[in-house]
Order: sequence, then structure tokens, then C-alpha cells
Amino acid sequence: MRVAFLAECHLKQKAGYVQHTSPILNAHSLDNGIIAQFIIHLQKQAYAEPTIRTKYKILRVMIDNNVNLDDPEEVKLFIARRRALIKKKTQKGKKRKGRGFDGI
Repeated sequence: MRVAFLAECHLKQKAGYVQHTSPILNAHSLDNGIIAQFIIHLQKQAYAEPTIRTKYKILRVMIDNNVNLDDPEEVKLFIARRRALIKKKTQKGKKRKGRGFDGI
């Protein structure tokens, strides 16, 4: 329920922002509506709150990076690039762990 509440609050904030900045409905507000519908669908399918929260965050990141959610190839490409970036970062972290006492 908390995730649905957060999504609803996010929608209200965006709706207020859009009304003050532009009379034309922007793409982000449409995406927020889709996300809210998706969250409700996940809740009806009895997904756990942490799972719903994770999926919400992933969708927000994709929207913030201007990924076209209607194009499966673009979504797959984004996920692949993101995984490669995370893998690269974790490998750098592992290399640094052993450097502290090498010369002693």
C-alpha cells in the first residue's frame, strides 16, 4: 500500500507542476499514469511490497533516462548497458580492496 500511496503522491505533485508550467500535458505525467496502473496491477497479482517498490524504482530510472517503454529493444539495450556499468563499478571496487596492505 505504501508504494501505491507514493505513486499517487508523485502523480499529484507532477500534475500540480504541469498545471503551473504548461497547459499541455507532458510525457512524464502520462508515464506516471502508466506506472500507477502497473503498480495497481502488481498489487492485484499479490506481489510483495519490496518487489513492487523495486519495479517502481526501475521504471522511474528508465523514464528519467528517456527510455521509450513501448520499444522492447530500447528497454533491453538500456538494461544491458546498466548491467555492464554496474559490473564495471563492482570490479573496480574489488580491485581496490586489496591495495591497502600490498606494500607492507
